[in-house]
Amino acid sequence: MSSSNNTVIPSAKWAQRACAEVNPEDFYPTTATGVHAAQQICASCPVLSMCAELAPGLRLSGCVVGSVWVPKAKDEIALKELAEVAATGKPAPLAERKRVPKDRTHRWNDPEFRKQVVRLHDEHLTWVRIAARLDCTPTLARRAYAAELGIELPKRSARAGVRPKSTVRRTAAPAARPAPAPVVTARVRAARKCARDLAFQQQVAQLRMGDDLTWSEIAARLGCAASTAKNAYAELESAA
Repeated sequence: MSSSNNTVIPSAKWAQRACAEVNPEDFYPTTATGVHAAQQICASCPVLSMCAELAPGLRLSGCVVGSVWVPKAKDEIALKELAEVAATGKPAPLAERKRVPKDRTHRWNDPEFRKQVVRLHDEHLTWVRIAARLDCTPTLARRAYAAELGIELPKRSARAGVRPKSTVRRTAAPAARPAPAPVVTARVRAARKCARDLAFQQQVAQLRMGDDLTWSEIAARLGCAASTAKNAYAELESAA
């Protein structure tokens, strides 16, 4: 960034400064992209260290000077970076996002930002990746791309996050199949046959009525299942 005090630095060398042919307004950026762009201009300046040495006495604020972002006068971080640049002659690192101005929604109309979006889109990056690269939203990137090329992108659903209804024809659900018939095993058939045997029925009735045994005790006495004994007893009562 140029200085109003040209007597400290020889005019011949000061004329070689990188900002000589740049609009001074570019060093008073209002977006993070503008801050980083101004810092990159300063990075190649042949009088960088001299500019950084002069900057603290100018009480500048909201600008980039000597490759350092100065958000306000006497900012401790900025003063420390300016002293380091003045001592080493090396440009300061790009300012952290949390220290620079937040990009506003009108950023999509910034020519520099729009060109960056088009370049990244030509590299076949998705809108999400472009947004992450440029620290913006995918919607803002799409809007900048459309403004730069003078095209109109297809409209999205009015409600964010809601997918449009599918046009695929849905067929009726198939009718439920009937449940398969239970499998009758040989053991079940033998139990049923035993329950219908008259002699077996009489034995069950004798133990149940005469000896007053439980179904479990009857089953243990006759070597059958309790359900078989119950069925035999029921068969005998129904036949009576």
